[in-house]
Amino acid sequence: MSSTAIIRLLGDMTTQMNRYASLPMLLLGLIGNSLNVYVFTRKVLRKNPCVILFFCSTIANFFALLVGLLARATLGFGWDPTVYNQAICKLKVFVLLSSQFIATWLITIATINRYLSSSRNAKVRQYSSQKATYRAIMALVVITCIIHVRVFYCSTADVRQVPPCTDHSTFKNHIAALVASFCFSKR
Repeated sequence: MSSTAIIRLLGDMTTQMNRYASLPMLLLGLIGNSLNVYVFTRKVLRKNPCVILFFCSTIANFFALLVGLLARATLGFGWDPTVYNQAICKLKVFVLLSSQFIATWLITIATINRYLSSSRNAKVRQYSSQKATYRAIMALVVITCIIHVRVFYCSTADVRQVPPCTDHSTFKNHIAALVASFCFSKR
């Protein structure tokens, strides 16, 4: 087999995987997240700070599933609006990156919350409250938007690129990396 034939075969396999594997994953993900919403909205659990964090993480995962896997499925069927429409491309990348980032960090914050709530020190336990949880969620959303705002000036829908709808400016990517490292460096 020549290298051209292997590349063509791998491209066909990728198309088939995008077409047929993404839909069952989307369905199972939506069922799982729907069950999470059902459990986390019970009246008994609503005031628990950890449940609030897990519920918000579930909502963020809904967005990640819908944006990420629906885009994969449409790509498999040859219809990808992100290739030709700059606004949809940038919005898709922003929502996907932000929702995955938020979902992961909300679970991390829930872990920290459990640590705080189980502390022997009463002052430390006070940080595990609904008010502190809502503040942490809002801070996380703002920080996430600041980190991922670079997508709106670094991403482009370009058919010539592989894959399309990717970051196009290394200079802008370096600036974004510097800003991110400045925000999270130890002082």
